[in-house]
Amino acid sequence: MDPNIYYYGIFVVLYIVMEISLYLSSRNENKKNLFILFLYYIITSVSLVILMTDTQITTTLYTIVALITTVVLLTFINRTFYQGRKSPFKIILISAILLRLTELIIALVFEGIVTVDNEIYDRLHLIRVISIGCGIILTAVWMFMSAMNSLKSLSSSKAVEPWVIGRYKLIEFYNICDIVMGILIWFSPPPSSSQINITLLLILVLNMLKISTELLAWVMPKRFKKYLNRGYTSAAIIDELSEEEIMEGMR
Repeated sequence: MDPNIYYYGIFVVLYIVMEISLYLSSRNENKKNLFILFLYYIITSVSLVILMTDTQITTTLYTIVALITTVVLLTFINRTFYQGRKSPFKIILISAILLRLTELIIALVFEGIVTVDNEIYDRLHLIRVISIGCGIILTAVWMFMSAMNSLKSLSSSKAVEPWVIGRYKLIEFYNICDIVMGILIWFSPPPSSSQINITLLLILVLNMLKISTELLAWVMPKRFKKYLNRGYTSAAIIDELSEEEIMEGMR
């Protein structure tokens, strides 16, 4: 049995908690962008369940689902940070899809569905990890830059509660984790390698840190909100602005 199956199980449980919170928020507050994020975590959970199976086409199925999650996440970034404004969405989307399709073709080769010459086969692992790493970095950098630019606008307004600013800082942090993981993936060993690799251990630790931060960002406990809001008073507004109203005002 793959020892990673236990980590995948823990990740799925944490994602389910986020999914429930995001679904309720999207329904109660009619936030379409949060529903898109809810779909992203649902599909991500499915991809992890696929990794917990051991079939001939596990990698292929996972890659197909990963392609869908990439499209959904990029759509969330575009809808949340760039609605009504010009964005590099189409260029990034096409680039990300091409990287995932490269990964899919290689997965088909590794699972014997597609055959290639031995000379090409020996180079496929390197091409695959470069494609995976670049895809992760591309999405994470765009989300990090989007959150950072939004944070600059939020920080200049006294009407914005500190917990909202804290959420965007958490988004920045977990995308930094993704960027570092994307770089580390370039140095990961082939699947056939039986050696314990420090790179894979670092990726696992970063994944756990990332998911914990995502959970804190999107399922922020009331006590943590109160802690972030300690000492906060604002005479700039009479009624508390919702996060959606803040984002609308930035567009």
